[in-house]
Amino acid sequence: CRRGRYNICQNLRVIGCQCTGAMGEYLVVPAAKVIPLPTTMSFEEGALVEPLAVAVHAVARGGYVGGKKVVVQGAGTIGLLTMQVAKAHGAAALQVDMVPGRLALAQRLGADHVADLRQWDLATAVRETFGPDGADIIYECVGVEPTIASAIEVARKGSTIVVAGVFGKKTCVDMALVQDHELELIGTLMYTRPDFEEAIRLIAEKRAQVLPLVSHRYPLDQVADAFATARRGGDVAMKVLVQVGEWATG
Repeated sequence: CRRGRYNICQNLRVIGCQCTGAMGEYLVVPAAKVIPLPTTMSFEEGALVEPLAVAVHAVARGGYVGGKKVVVQGAGTIGLLTMQVAKAHGAAALQVDMVPGRLALAQRLGADHVADLRQWDLATAVRETFGPDGADIIYECVGVEPTIASAIEVARKGSTIVVAGVFGKKTCVDMALVQDHELELIGTLMYTRPDFEEAIRLIAEKRAQVLPLVSHRYPLDQVADAFATARRGGDVAMKVLVQVGEWATG
């Protein structure tokens, strides 16, 4: 925190994770942590500022992307938002996944190229898209061993891999390739206030589309159903919103 990187604080407390969640009747937060939304922004768009801020932070962690070729592994919420942020800053993006519906959405949201990894292996998809020189940056937005392993295997020598996926268990990867190919393997967690402000700006300027990611909406009294839908994932659910108070009727 003394270094301004409070997103990785030793005593990190996230609402709904390390402390009480936000589905109670009242929630108290420090006023300094409240960021006003523009009057032109809907509450639904506002609800998606948080995941977009994750993507903003991830892209920033990988360095300047203008004019670069990037691969985004995974077309879930974070993957699709990461692709949009990279493109907003001038990158050419290849999005890969194994779910056709998500790849179709990636195309709608502006991905330059998509590849279904049920039909292509990652190395072939990257080579066919960007040529033998490959990609400058790979964003891992899945969080499973095969995905990060393939990213390390496919990454061009001297290039960068940003790890945005949340891994549920310890992972075995080929660190010999990381060393021998001089790869930059960069972790990214959450966001800071400037990432939130950048996310709001991207939405307000229509440079990031967030509403197409909303697949389901539930009133607060059906929150259990909302979580059950979110857990199904795949082609069934992308982003599930719980509507609260006047928002649910207005």
